[in-house]
Amino acid sequence: GASGERIQVSQVAAVNQARFCESVESGHSNQNESAQIAALLGIATEPYRIDSQ
Repeated sequence: GASGERIQVSQVAAVNQARFCESVESGHSNQNESAQIAALLGIATEPYRIDSQ
């Protein structure tokens, strides 16, 4: 399989500076709902899409 890449979390001063993770597979999460939540929080950064396989 593919080699893994370590990820970590960090603190942000304001929630709109945050970036979130979601599944790369749209069938494994509700990407539209995630986008709506991000918009409500003022997060403009694209999510980091990962594959857990």
